[in-house]
Amino acid sequence: MTLSSAPDSLSIDSTACVFILRSTHCRDVLANEGAGSAMRGFSWNALGSSGRSVLSAMTVVLLMGAVAGCAGAGRSAATQVLPSAATAATASVPPASPTNQPSLFLPIAKYSLAADDSLLLDEAVNVLIGHCMARFGFAWTGEKASPVVPGAVQDRRYGLTAATDPAANGYHLPPNPKPSLPKLSADERLALIGPDLMGRTAGATVRFKGRAVPPDGCQGGAQRTMDQGMTTPLPGSAVASDISAQSFEKSQQDPAVRRAFTAWSGCMKAKRFSYPDPLHAGDEFTGKTASAKEKKAAVADVACKRKTNLSRVWFDAETRIQRALIAPKTAVLAPVLARHQQQVARARAILAKG
Repeated sequence: MTLSSAPDSLSIDSTACVFILRSTHCRDVLANEGAGSAMRGFSWNALGSSGRSVLSAMTVVLLMGAVAGCAGAGRSAATQVLPSAATAATASVPPASPTNQPSLFLPIAKYSLAADDSLLLDEAVNVLIGHCMARFGFAWTGEKASPVVPGAVQDRRYGLTAATDPAANGYHLPPNPKPSLPKLSADERLALIGPDLMGRTAGATVRFKGRAVPPDGCQGGAQRTMDQGMTTPLPGSAVASDISAQSFEKSQQDPAVRRAFTAWSGCMKAKRFSYPDPLHAGDEFTGKTASAKEKKAAVADVACKRKTNLSRVWFDAETRIQRALIAPKTAVLAPVLARHQQQVARARAILAKG
């Protein structure tokens, strides 16, 4: 079997998965492409194991403000940090702060890979992919990693904040344009993602220019090299996720936060919108695009948060709660930091070697 027999039917979603997401989840997306699946979501485990899927250099963001987990699609999760349309560096993007991006500043964020470190890992994986692709006679550079613009993510942990443009988007996320991707030949695609994802018979060997193509391609092989020796789940990962979830739930019952909710709700009522708390704001707006009423509600929401200082009150309360939850768990959390250091050291070594 040769590479030239590879199908060339991968859609933009599956191809983007190779460039934007990596590891197990992304490979599952690509494997299901033939069944018409699309890339609808992602999860991230900051341990960096083969189970971690990471947004690449274009829009790396911190998910859940914690070390691991996918909060699911419901609004009650409220701990997701969602990518905005543009990581465009414009003066209109507000600087990151505890009031507009709390997940980046809460104490548990210490146990997440920093965005710059995630970019470093992505750069290292691209280098490894390049080495592998070169063995098959293909040039590969991947997407150039670029720093995430502070403030250019949508953190909805405490609902809508000033980090978004409510007048333009309401409660909707800004449209996220698809990345510009290089066009790959069938041979290049198969070398990149491997025969397993191209519908080949399990165990079948694909050779090109006398070399066997890894079953999961150069992309999978590069990720395995990055993750070698660091695939065992650490208990601290689950602990950090639990702390993030617990603190969020507990914070909603904090007396100061309850008073802020009441003040915010009163402010919204004065603007002719009735919501018990910020997490229910905008629930009735389910259209594909933001209506005029939705935009008006979103603008009022952000204005009332500012007037009542709700986001800061909430952040301060959750910070206190997280510190109390973290204190007895520092020993089990410590290996998470150590693994992050291992990951970064390995990435630096790969990049130094070139």
